[in-house]
Amino acid sequence: MNKTLKKAIKYILAAPFVFLAGWVIVIVLYGALLTGVGVFGTVYEYFFGSENDRKVATHLTIYIQSDLHKLGGVILVAGIPVSDDKWKELIEAGGSTNTLAMLDPTNPKARQVKPGDRHVGVVVSSAASAVEMVYPASGTYTYNFLPLPRTQTSPASSGAAPLQTKVISSGSFGSIRDLETGAKIDWPSASTLLIAGEKHDETWARKAVSIFYDLGQNETSVDMFKVTKFPGVRLFEANSSAIDKHVSTLK
Repeated sequence: MNKTLKKAIKYILAAPFVFLAGWVIVIVLYGALLTGVGVFGTVYEYFFGSENDRKVATHLTIYIQSDLHKLGGVILVAGIPVSDDKWKELIEAGGSTNTLAMLDPTNPKARQVKPGDRHVGVVVSSAASAVEMVYPASGTYTYNFLPLPRTQTSPASSGAAPLQTKVISSGSFGSIRDLETGAKIDWPSASTLLIAGEKHDETWARKAVSIFYDLGQNETSVDMFKVTKFPGVRLFEANSSAIDKHVSTLK
């Protein structure tokens, strides 16, 4: 066997091993590249990423009961910043995460909740309600509305009109008397939202929202509201007699 043939056979036999070694090198380099990209992405996100993406937040889902969904009403959503330590204390005192919000697979807000956040769900049935939540001073808060009960069917097939909300005012609500404790409190960040329905329109909602300020100055107003508490969240719902008496006197 001549030298040329021997060399050719040697190359042929060595080719699979060379090919395999090449693939190993490629895989190692690819893994190193991914690791480098991941580290770079983490570092970049830390220094240059969106500030809101890193903020710890209180997330609130407001479930609208069927009669309120149909007839309409007004909901005041107020956010109160507290120190980060106070926020953690209030949240941890509440125990496990609120199951109504977190166990709802149809709730899109569940995808926004990051480690360290808090997600609370409340059910609102009164035509005039307020939801107060605390959030970390270094963080933020978010909220969304969903109809109750939640079903897998579309609003059209379930016979219910799509839930429609509209922000009719936002800003500081000022200083009021706490509807539960009687102490003076501030709602520095508050939004008034219309729940559109067959009975209560935007004009009615703009009048009715003042119930939280007017009755908050009244020492006897405690019996006019139902107060429900959750970890870091309070829900105030005016009863029907309070709404009828208050709104009927407004011009």
